[in-house]
Amino acid sequence: MQAISTFSLILSLGLAYVINPVEDSFFFKAIDGIISGLYGQDVFDELNNSALAGILVGLFSGTMFVFLTVNKKVYDYTLISFFTIIILIFVASFRGYDAFPYHVTQQLFLWFWLGLPIAVGIVGIWQDSIGNLIMAAFLVLVMPLGLSGNTNDEIIYILGFVFSFMLFIELSYGHTRYSRL
Repeated sequence: MQAISTFSLILSLGLAYVINPVEDSFFFKAIDGIISGLYGQDVFDELNNSALAGILVGLFSGTMFVFLTVNKKVYDYTLISFFTIIILIFVASFRGYDAFPYHVTQQLFLWFWLGLPIAVGIVGIWQDSIGNLIMAAFLVLVMPLGLSGNTNDEIIYILGFVFSFMLFIELSYGHTRYSRL
């Protein structure tokens, strides 16, 4: 039940980005506007906006988080290490120290942001967390939204998205609900 729910979550996010590409999404236009205002240049236009790479990074990070929570000590040390690395990169950017190329970190940030619903959803499915399931469902619905209209040729993708999204909701919530009995 959990494996099918995870697969349907991945399929629904993939179909959502097939229906409405990343470049047309309100979320990414807003992030591009903020980053362009901060850096004074179009950063996201130079990056690879691959939804497949984002889904794979989300799958990897969500699975890694689930495996790390099995052992509490390893989980705490990993979180402290990630937090320290992020703070050091942030401080280095303000001090002008460029030991790590920012193009790589910006690309990883974009791919992680694209795969965030997958990472949150995997944690919700495999750790029986209803809050994470709600957040993943919200992000899958909201992140690909844009103003571009759809044609009749995309009806198969739209129906596939609706079916896989409903399958994700039903199976993940059903497992979470009945695992607590």
